[in-house]
This record gives sequence, C-alpha cells and structure tokens, in this order.
Amino acid sequence: MPRSKGGENLLLATIPRDYFIPFFDSRQWTTSINDLLQKINCRVAYSAVVCQRVENADSVRAYLYQGKMIERVGERCAEACRKIDYRGAGTFEFLFEDGEFYFIEMNTRIQVEHPVTEMVTGLDIVQHQIRIAAGEKLALRQRDIVTRGHAIECRINAEDPLKFMPSPGRITAWHPPGGPGVRVDSHAYAGYFVPPHYDSMIGKVICYGDTRSQAIARMRIALSEMVS
Repeated sequence: MPRSKGGENLLLATIPRDYFIPFFDSRQWTTSINDLLQKINCRVAYSAVVCQRVENADSVRAYLYQGKMIERVGERCAEACRKIDYRGAGTFEFLFEDGEFYFIEMNTRIQVEHPVTEMVTGLDIVQHQIRIAAGEKLALRQRDIVTRGHAIECRINAEDPLKFMPSPGRITAWHPPGGPGVRVDSHAYAGYFVPPHYDSMIGKVICYGDTRSQAIARMRIALSEMVS
C-alpha cells in the first residue's frame, strides 16, 4: 500500500475500478490502461491515462505506473498467452481495488474502448489485428510501444435521455464535432434509420490531450457541438 508524505496509508480506490489491458499476441501488450466509467449499468465512457508526471495524475494512476504494476500485470497477460500459444489481438479485463489487480476475463478480440489506446500510442490496433489474422508477423516490439498524453471516449447512444432506454428511429440531423485531438467513429448520418434489433450505440467520440484536464475540456466542447 502506498503512503502519503505524512506516512499514513493512502487509500487508492474505495470503489473497485474496471481496467482493460489490450494486447496483440503473446509478445506485445499495450501499456496504456483503459479506466471504465459506468452509468446506469451501461458502459458509456472510457479514459486512457498515461502518467508522465505525478502532478498530472491522481494517486491511483501515479501508483500504477511509478510502482511498475502495469508492467507486471502486462507481463502476466503475455505469459498467459504464451502458455496457450495465443496469436491475435485481445483484451484482458481486471478489477483494481486497494492496490491490487483481480482478473475478470480475457476476450479474444479488441473491445469498443480500443480507440483510447490508439490515441495515446499512435497505433492502429485494428490494422494489426487484421495483419496478424492474415498470418503476418507482428513488426512491433514491446519497447516500440510508447504512450503519451491522455484520451477519453464517450459512447453516443440512441437512447431516451431520461430513462436510458433504446430509442430507434430516423436520425433527422447529424453533425459530429471536430478539431484538434477530436476523433469520431460512427456509421450514422442524417437520414439513417437506427434499427431496434441491435445495441443502441451509434457512434463514439474520442478526445486526446497532453493533460487529463485538456482531454476533458476538449470532450466537453465536442459533446456540446454534437447534434443528432
């Protein structure tokens, strides 16, 4: 357990946090960590945070990176893949509480929050996934994966804003945000009909910043510009 300057134990998390560690194969895992935020039991926002300096990160993230815990957990993920001879992109999911990681599951795919990792690493994870599946060798080495800055992702859902229930139908207006550090992944457009048979997510807004506060500010502006 880390301690504060006064020597007392520092409580890292009073509520368990859900974390994802993406990886490419049994040799490489990405060093950003995806911190999941939840609302009404629906996963609506994600943040990938890289702690370059303590003053730009909260105690949890500073502890994870300075304590080399991410490296230890990442190597455990790689070792697990080596034991089963796994090749391809995938994601390990953990809970983090009181300074410890607890394994939840491994998904043999990338997940919806993968853009936050792409933003802080500059990697095209989907491209690497396809290349590995096609039998190509992974050109990256672990030391080639460098993380910078902070990224946040918000899901854009076709839902009732008060009840959070799916709201299928015709999109009469669609204006995605833009600008430095802003990315929008979506198949929607003005006139598109949101079907009632699938998940209500119709897009994702991802914002990057050199600092967490900059990423948050850009996301607030981006969401205020979003028209759908």
